[in-house]
Amino acid sequence: MPLYLRIFLAFWLVILLTLGAVVLVNLQLQQDQVEAAEIGQRAQRFAAGMGARAQAVLDRGGPGALARWAQADQQRHRRLKVLVVDDDGSELLGRRLPPSARSAARDWRSGTTPAASESQSLRAHAISHPRHGQFLVLLMPPARPLVLRLVGPLGPSGLLAIAALISGIACLLLARSVTRPIRELRRAGQALGEGRLGARVGNQLAKRGDELGDLGRDFDQMAARLERLVGSQQQLLRDVSHELRSPLTRLQMALALTERAENPHDRQRRLEQMETEIRRLDELIGQVLDFSRLRGQADLPMESLDLVALADHVVETVRPEAEAIDAALRLQAPDRLAVKGNREWLRRALENVLRNAIRHSPPDSEIDICVDRVEADHRAAIVRVADCGPGVPDDQLKAIFEPFVRLSRERSESGAGGGVGLAIALTAVKQHGGAIRAENRAAGGLRVTMTLPLCNP
Repeated sequence: MPLYLRIFLAFWLVILLTLGAVVLVNLQLQQDQVEAAEIGQRAQRFAAGMGARAQAVLDRGGPGALARWAQADQQRHRRLKVLVVDDDGSELLGRRLPPSARSAARDWRSGTTPAASESQSLRAHAISHPRHGQFLVLLMPPARPLVLRLVGPLGPSGLLAIAALISGIACLLLARSVTRPIRELRRAGQALGEGRLGARVGNQLAKRGDELGDLGRDFDQMAARLERLVGSQQQLLRDVSHELRSPLTRLQMALALTERAENPHDRQRRLEQMETEIRRLDELIGQVLDFSRLRGQADLPMESLDLVALADHVVETVRPEAEAIDAALRLQAPDRLAVKGNREWLRRALENVLRNAIRHSPPDSEIDICVDRVEADHRAAIVRVADCGPGVPDDQLKAIFEPFVRLSRERSESGAGGGVGLAIALTAVKQHGGAIRAENRAAGGLRVTMTLPLCNP
């Protein structure tokens, strides 16, 4: 239920409950007032002759008859209570005296006349007998109804107090239903800010069907993505550290061997080896910087460009590397395919995929590059790069697009591990709204397929 509808319904529920409570209390108040008036009149009529009747009963039958008379009169008048107290302060039937009756009995025993103890809720008459002693007869009307006691003396302000109480309870429940998820969000946000990336708002808030539930689910998704990003950054830092350590170690070893080399030929060979390691190190650092810069860009500047011309340029750029291993590059493409993208990053994506294919292709092999429209969807272009290398295990086809992934010795760079070339390709293609995947060819080798949206259908 949307939060607006929840507040709207709660508002009207408060109004209805308040009106209903006021009406019911008012009706009950009127009924209790009428009933209290009737009981008061009946008590006055009963109290008018109560003293004379009690004196007559005492004269005829003594205290026992007086106790039976009090009990019989109480049963006859139901809600009116008749109590008889002797000069010792004890009730003849052993009943417990209410506070007002105890006060009247105490005043009577101290010598105060019964009239001084009378009030609107108590009638008292003193009787005596020469042989049986003195007695105090008390008439106790029933207690006033609770509603009459609470609201009656207050009048309209009492009804207003009832309305404020009902509306206050309803508003408290509504406020708790709104503030509780906010407190949960605050707690999770504070935990996230303190570095506890596993903090979540929990299922209770996420199951809500209003805007606060949507906010909780979005917060959990944000926290999960932030945890993955920070984890991937930490993993990237560990991988970069490992990858940098290997060429640095080889440089240190080559430097030590160069210092000890006495033969000029050996010294020259060691220097060339050091130059190669420095070049690899520089290339690795450049790739890491490119990968970090690409991931940090939210929106790439886009332009309309010809994908076929871009692919042809990339093929000519890497052709010398393919010729170094006697590998042939074959490009199949139409005359023109217009896509909207960033020329520099699309070029790097294609170049990295092609260099990866050349790096893992055997000598005297062929690498096929195909650029075309997607048959099932004419709004997308497709680029396929297929090599004749050893392929990749099926369970690692997605892993090759991760930075510095460790695969088999045949697919890794000299058995030491991969770089970030394919990771850059994956990120660049996704930045363009496309997709990239790898699959093993039936005849052997690996095929990498990139899909990119076209400018025009």
